[in-house]
Amino acid sequence: MEQSKNALPAILLKNVKFGWDDKPLLNIGDFRVERGEHLFLYGASGSGKTSLLNLLVGINIPQQGDVQILGQSLTGLSQRQRDKFRAQHMGIIFQQFNLITYLSVLDNLLLRAEFAIQNKHNAKQQAIGLLSSLGLSELLHQKAQHLSVGQQQRVAIARALINSPDIIIADEPTSALDSDNRDAFIELLFASARAVNATVVFVSHDKTLSRFFSRSLDMRILAAEHIQEPAQC
Repeated sequence: MEQSKNALPAILLKNVKFGWDDKPLLNIGDFRVERGEHLFLYGASGSGKTSLLNLLVGINIPQQGDVQILGQSLTGLSQRQRDKFRAQHMGIIFQQFNLITYLSVLDNLLLRAEFAIQNKHNAKQQAIGLLSSLGLSELLHQKAQHLSVGQQQRVAIARALINSPDIIIADEPTSALDSDNRDAFIELLFASARAVNATVVFVSHDKTLSRFFSRSLDMRILAAEHIQEPAQC
């Protein structure tokens, strides 16, 4: 009997090798993230965090091995198919939030909805409802450039959630925040993810954030899981 896709992990990497110019960056034998799990990946610059995220979202594909997201192998899809799959199933929160400053809060979400939502007829109502749930009803028509840091956080989360994603990727989103804003952001992210039963993969250089997560992994160990040291001549 074929295994139900819902029973498969959210993320599965098998025997994945990836690098640039013959320099191995990632060598991962078996890596999986279960559905609904909140995973924290930590490591310094150059530890492979960005390379791994680019594989997970389908920007890059490995030289060897397979990357499966929600039971779908990304390595067998074209770039256009990977882009469409990412838009429909993933929400991404960036380090600098990447809001379009001259657009309103609502228009930032509607622009994302053009790529993320298959049925766009109710996109505006969905965006307004999502912003309302995050306490942003009074800021619908406020330009992003006039928002406080805390408001930008909420808009970035709302934008990532506009397609009710199965997976949320958070790439160093708290690196420029003070401790109070950082903690509030993580708590809000978790609450929002639980509301749609989304898996969270959160990447940061700050190991102290591991206390918020059910599982934490050191990227230096994960990235070099099976790399063999060259033989001495």
